Amino acid sequence: MYLIKFSFILFISNILQYLYSIIDIIFISHLVGDNGVIALGNCASIMFIITSVSLGLSIGGSVIISKYKGADNNIKYKQAIGSLLFLSSSLAFIISIIGLIFSKHILSFMNIPKESFNYAYDYIKIIFSGTFFILIYSSLSSVIKSSGREKASLYFIIIAALVNFLLNFLFCYILKLSVKGAALATVISQAFSFLLSLYYTRKLLSFNFDIKIIKELLFISLPCIFQMLIINISYFFVNIMMNKYDALTGFTIGLKINTFIGMISWSIGEALSIIVSKSTGEKDYIKIKSTVKFAIFFNITATVTAIIFIHLFVKNIISIFYSGDEKVINDIIFYLKICASFNGITYALMYILDSFLIGIQKSYLAFINSFIDSIIFKVIISKILEIHIGYLGIYISMVISSIIPALIGIIYLCIFIKKYINN
Repeated sequence: MYLIKFSFILFISNILQYLYSIIDIIFISHLVGDNGVIALGNCASIMFIITSVSLGLSIGGSVIISKYKGADNNIKYKQAIGSLLFLSSSLAFIISIIGLIFSKHILSFMNIPKESFNYAYDYIKIIFSGTFFILIYSSLSSVIKSSGREKASLYFIIIAALVNFLLNFLFCYILKLSVKGAALATVISQAFSFLLSLYYTRKLLSFNFDIKIIKELLFISLPCIFQMLIINISYFFVNIMMNKYDALTGFTIGLKINTFIGMISWSIGEALSIIVSKSTGEKDYIKIKSTVKFAIFFNITATVTAIIFIHLFVKNIISIFYSGDEKVINDIIFYLKICASFNGITYALMYILDSFLIGIQKSYLAFINSFIDSIIFKVIISKILEIHIGYLGIYISMVISSIIPALIGIIYLCIFIKKYINN
């Protein structure tokens, strides 16, 4: 089935994209130690803001571009591409300026341990300087995937991941640039991805934007951006809460490992949004229903398999990321026992249904679900529980956070089926 093939390509792409930060963590954990890991863990919370805008625009762009491609409207298709690139360029400039001016204040607000502060500041300054390449590459990638050329996007990420690894080795091990070297490797490899994608899409690109399409893009993208932002802002506050505990390193690495499970949902969800959007343009509601049902089954099965795999080989997996203090290793195992458990099923269900909502251009409902999951549970309930039972309360709130959003998604799917199919 096309969904499986498309999801698999996106999953490999997402893993390779995620390796940018993982490779940084691996190099820095061996060269700098716990202080470097804590610095990069906190910077990841800030970088997620850039990622939020990048993914939000990419999802919105994919939905609109796929819709016009499905409707066989070539003029609107080209204008959608031009409008997406215009928005991406504008937002990249704004984020870079704000980030470079306020990065030190943001890090101070996060209450990062003083031993890690300078490492974090050196790293995040360079990342903010390369925001343009991150956002524009993401937009070009969505153009490639929406045009049915997802394999090309995968090849570019493979090449860029290799470049990132080699540059990390050069800058960190040979030139001894520490966290600055890791940040430079990330930015340069993203710039390389941007140039490859720009060359590949040169015949598809249009720089003519349309105000109506920009409004349409914003209608889809803004809820997606805010959805991603509140997810990542929730982890920003979780990091602040965790900074007072000696389990911080274990949490940081455990979250990195757990993210691989989440990538299954992200990949299947992204593929589903594009397929549903194209089917919406074709008004093929029967296909939407069958694709969503299969995506739910496929995602839950794959997620449960990944959870079982991680728990069976937990120490082997941890050794890839960390080989130091036994206490930190036990902290990682403790995190994974709680946060990589049955909640994977509810998260998988929630994410697929949110992706369905985005595909039918109801992204504001996906935003509401994310608000419940991230702000109500991961921030407010986390803080309440943390006051009474420490960081265990944070972990518990993360486990139960996706239950209510998943139920809301099920209810709307039933409403959609009744409205467009049963009647």
